[in-house]
Amino acid sequence: MSTTTITTVVFEIGNVLLKWDPEKIFHRLFGRDDFKSHPLKNVIGNEIWLGMDRGTVSKEEAITRFSKSFPEDSAAIAEFIEAVPDSIEPDHAGIECARECKKRGLTILLLSNFPEYAYKKVREKHSFFSIFDGEIISYQVKLLKPEREIYETLISNFHLIPEETLFIDDREENITGAQEVGIRGIHLTKEKNIRQEVERLLSKQ
Repeated sequence: MSTTTITTVVFEIGNVLLKWDPEKIFHRLFGRDDFKSHPLKNVIGNEIWLGMDRGTVSKEEAITRFSKSFPEDSAAIAEFIEAVPDSIEPDHAGIECARECKKRGLTILLLSNFPEYAYKKVREKHSFFSIFDGEIISYQVKLLKPEREIYETLISNFHLIPEETLFIDDREENITGAQEVGIRGIHLTKEKNIRQEVERLLSKQ
C-alpha cells in the first residue's frame, strides 16, 4: 500500500481532455495530406506560437508576424489559427476520468499551455470545464510547462502538498517538470488508458 494519499489530480487539457491533432485539423480545413511538409508544421510550437500560449503575443499579432515570415501561406496559417478552438474535440475517456475523481472527493484542477483566444472559446463550448475546482492556464500566469515556476505557482495558488498531487499530461517533459517539484505524474501515451492508470494509483491507497 502507498504511504502517501493522493488528494488532488491535475489534468492537462490537450490530448487528455480535448483531442489536439494539428494534422487532422489541417486535412479537414484544406483537404490536403501534406501537413508535414507545409510551413504550418513549423509554425506550431515556434517562438511566436509559444508567445500566444504564454500570453505575451495576441492572436492578431501572431497572425501578422506569421504573414511576414510566410507571405505565400499567410491566409492558410490565419485560417488554421482561427479554426483551432472549434476543431478540437472532447476526449470522453479523460473527461469521465475527471468526473470519477470528483466523485471520489478528490480536488481536480487544470494545468495547461493554452492561448487566451482559444481557451476562452473552448471553455464556453464545453460544459465539462465547470466540474474543475481551479485552473492554471499558461497565458494567465505568463508561464509555460515545463518551466519550474508554473508548477510552483500551481502548488502555491492551491496550497497543494506535492506528494499528494497527481498530474496527467501527454508530454513526457511536462511530467518530468512536475516530478522535479515533487508532484507525481502519469505520462499519458496513446497506448495507455487514462482511467486504468489513475485507478491503478488510487487503488493502492
